[in-house]
Amino acid sequence: MFEITKDAAGTIHLKGMFVAGKSKKAEEVLDGISDKDVVLDFSGLKYISSSGLGLLIKVQRRLEASGHKVKIINSSDHIRELFTVTRFDLIFDIE
Repeated sequence: MFEITKDAAGTIHLKGMFVAGKSKKAEEVLDGISDKDVVLDFSGLKYISSSGLGLLIKVQRRLEASGHKVKIINSSDHIRELFTVTRFDLIFDIE
């Protein structure tokens, strides 16, 4: 199961397993953001696959080109370690 929702403050919440079959759903939400910084709340995210990581890179590059960025909050230790090993911690602002 995978859910992606946007709250009233504009924070995007990802929950469950972010795998290849769910990338389209996430892409629809994330592609709609281009004119501001985006905050992704990973508190409910259990797993992210390489396709999910690829989508995040795509969004970061697009936003960065317009002077904006992706900020990741509330990630689990497992996902934080994945970002460190893949060096994505150098690309994203992670809290």
